[in-house]
Amino acid sequence: MREAQAALALDFTAARQQLVDVEEALQAATVRAGLLREHTALFEQAFKLGERSLAELLRSQTLRHEAEVAVRQQRVALGLAHARLNQAQGILP
Repeated sequence: MREAQAALALDFTAARQQLVDVEEALQAATVRAGLLREHTALFEQAFKLGERSLAELLRSQTLRHEAEVAVRQQRVALGLAHARLNQAQGILP
C-alpha cells in the first residue's frame, strides 16, 4: 500500500515539475517570438531602404516563423502537461 502511495506521489511530483518546466519554456518561446517579430520588422524597413539584402530579410522571416512554430509547440506541450497532471491526480477527462 505504501509503495503504491509513494509511486502516486512520485508521479504527481514529476507531472507538476513537467508542468512548471513547460510553462517556463512557453514563456521563453513567447519572448523569443516577440523579439524576432521586432527584428523582422526592422529588417523589412532596412530592406525597403536598400540597407539589407533579400537573403537577410528571408533569413529573418524564417527565424520569426520558426519562433512562432515553437510557441505553438509549447502550447501543445502545456496542454499535455496539464493532462498528465490531471491524470496523476486521478482526474478523468
